[in-house]
Amino acid sequence: MRIADPRSGRDRTSLAIGIIALGSLGGAFLPPATSTLARLRKGFGLAAILFGAFLFVVGVFNLRPLLSTTSISGAGVFVEDGKKNELPWKDLTPPALEEARKAGKPIMIDFFAEWCAACHELDRHTFSQERVQTLAANFTVFRFDATNDSADLTQFKKDFGILGLPWVVFIDKDGNFLKDLTLTEFEEPVKFANRMQKAL
Repeated sequence: MRIADPRSGRDRTSLAIGIIALGSLGGAFLPPATSTLARLRKGFGLAAILFGAFLFVVGVFNLRPLLSTTSISGAGVFVEDGKKNELPWKDLTPPALEEARKAGKPIMIDFFAEWCAACHELDRHTFSQERVQTLAANFTVFRFDATNDSADLTQFKKDFGILGLPWVVFIDKDGNFLKDLTLTEFEEPVKFANRMQKAL
């Protein structure tokens, strides 16, 4: 027997339908209540239906990624369920990038935006994985918030051919932009770790 995965939109939808049905049985559609017990029963039914409707919308439209990502902290590091991503992100600026290129160490840059769902998925499911974090120790890792236009963003678009988000680029230890390794969509941890390995 398959155990329902609470992250599955289908499972959430089924749960929502069940809760709505429970609300109906609980008295949401009873005639106007007169006794205290009847009013409580009717109130419970209405609450169950509202909660079920919420779960139904989340399940059908797969809104969980937007709901589970609670905020973005200081240097553009996403915060999920109170835990910070452990990659040692640095703020990307032209001077910082120039200095890093001279350091003789590979560079990884993540261009993200608050509205970018795939960026949130990368942060939650890929950047958080141990293998990726271990490999990241070999890189100088930068992040750039591309939510709003800026002079720096315009320059980086030219430098790295940015056409959309996410846009993760790699620079080798000699300072060369490895265009073929650019990531432009969500990628699972194993494949992304292999991509990182090629940049070393």
